[in-house]
Amino acid sequence: MINLNQLTEDSYNSASRRNPNLNYEEQLRQIFLEECELADAYISEPKMSEHCPELMDIEEELADIILACLVFARGENIDIEKALRIKNEFNKTRQ
Repeated sequence: MINLNQLTEDSYNSASRRNPNLNYEEQLRQIFLEECELADAYISEPKMSEHCPELMDIEEELADIILACLVFARGENIDIEKALRIKNEFNKTRQ
């Protein structure tokens, strides 16, 4: 099982090393760019990822979106594990 808060911290640290001036605008821009890459991968012919050969390109791009969201959450001091747990419980009550 993944410790989501640890993954969030690791992702933030990696992103901060690549871009020391990381701010919320850049973080949101990265989420958008990753969404575009996922859309491109989805409409293209399925293929293996160039960066992670054990993944399909669509899997890699979806992971990139999630990791970019985790970076944003950490930058905004959001306990994403708590937020996801609460939101998931709410969603269970929806019809």
